Amino acid sequence: LLVVGYFALGLLLPAFLLPTFRKALGLSRYLVTMALLLLMVGVPAKILLRLVFNIKYLLETPWFNI
Repeated sequence: LLVVGYFALGLLLPAFLLPTFRKALGLSRYLVTMALLLLMVGVPAKILLRLVFNIKYLLETPWFNI
């Protein structure tokens, strides 16, 4: 739920705050750019969570751990 919320807010919030940025890129390039940016920001955030709160995995399923 946290991962979905992170990506939902990360995609929708800039679209409403900076509508010219979204219109200049177009929908497909905007989605790709924001997804890559959110993944880049997520790596240091996960490192910080691991160091400060000792959270090892954000998403844990029987098939894989993130």
